[in-house]
Amino acid sequence: MARVINLHIASGVPQNKISPVIVSHGSALYALSNNEYYQKHFKKDNPNIKLINELKSIGTKFIVCGQAMTFHEMKIEDFLPDVKLSLTAQTVLTHYQLKGM
Repeated sequence: MARVINLHIASGVPQNKISPVIVSHGSALYALSNNEYYQKHFKKDNPNIKLINELKSIGTKFIVCGQAMTFHEMKIEDFLPDVKLSLTAQTVLTHYQLKGM
């Protein structure tokens, strides 16, 4: 993700015009889980937290799919503090596509 942002900046898109939104569903939910949840399930620290914090520093939004959460038996409390919940990943994707993003 960071590489894609850097490519946009290198091609002339001003960084303040880049508004990344990461919509996570399926097994990718685990990448956005808090360290306590990750340690409990994988017996190690969540290696994604450093990158997530870097992406947060440029205003990235993180959204998880409620249907996938139900399937994986996760709760919103299992995620990092800035992660938001959507009923489905598809509704978020459609929402941002309709906004031209």
